[in-house]
Amino acid sequence: MPQSRGDYFVASYGPQVYLPFTLLARLSYGWAALTWALINCCIYFGCCYAIWRVCPELALKVGPFLLLAVGYPGFFNLIAFGQTSGPALLLFTLAFLALRRRHQLLAGIWLGSLIYKPQLGLAAAVIFLLAAEWKVILGAIAGAAAQILFAWAWFGSAVMGLYFHALLRTQAALPFIEPKLYEMHSLRGFWLLLTPWRNFATALYIVSALAVLLTALMCWRSRAPLSLRYSALLLASVLVAPHLMAYDLVILAPAFVLLAQWCLEHPGAPARPALQILLYLCYALPLLEPLAKLSHIQLSVIGFVALQGLLWRTTKQVQTGTGHGLPPTFARP
Repeated sequence: MPQSRGDYFVASYGPQVYLPFTLLARLSYGWAALTWALINCCIYFGCCYAIWRVCPELALKVGPFLLLAVGYPGFFNLIAFGQTSGPALLLFTLAFLALRRRHQLLAGIWLGSLIYKPQLGLAAAVIFLLAAEWKVILGAIAGAAAQILFAWAWFGSAVMGLYFHALLRTQAALPFIEPKLYEMHSLRGFWLLLTPWRNFATALYIVSALAVLLTALMCWRSRAPLSLRYSALLLASVLVAPHLMAYDLVILAPAFVLLAQWCLEHPGAPARPALQILLYLCYALPLLEPLAKLSHIQLSVIGFVALQGLLWRTTKQVQTGTGHGLPPTFARP
């Protein structure tokens, strides 16, 4: 298009991602965009409903639940940008439901399918590997390999070779992929926005990401309920991702629902007041992107880190039986 002269469109996805969009390409741009927006809406509300169904304390709060689901900034940005984070939310949701039924291999397959957006699966890969969750790891390898092999068989070696070559040049493409650092909501974006020294920001990102991964690993290896442990995993997935924009925050939707359920289940828990406050803040702070442009401080990231730290402390309390009054034996369903 003539009006796009001077703009660069980086092909950062694997060939398999473009295949479904060939169907939309048969439509005019307006209808194709509307169709994709409706698909993302169906995925988002379908995932919210699937998590809501397993949260009995939220059954009588349908009105507030729908209002908060519709108003979530991550959902708004997903639709506004027309991005591909909806399928990632679906995969994280399916993985949670599989883990809830103790189907670790199936959960791994869903998480491995995040290979189409690998930055979102980085934290899960590290946590499950260090936690020696071998069934999950095996499933993840199978899911990722199936997707790559399908693309290889469909498009051929020449196209896949170009794709892998493009992956090796990702560092050179980052200025085009991340033109507005204040729209990023991960630790890497936080440090790049805060300091003008890129190498120093990278070092700070690595150190802070390791700290987040460590707390998430300790949460996962605890005997706390799956709702707390999986929420910590989702928060780590957001914070550790090297490239994470506002629309990717949609993957946190299950964490908000699960943590709200936990608060309602445990009214006397010591962590409940702080957890409720942080849930409200983490829900709303992404709206302050314009402020981050001026202050060079992404408040949402600070909120996510605080919530992750609180989950770590809460899982420790549950581990010792002081988190909600239950003995440790009954803490993890």
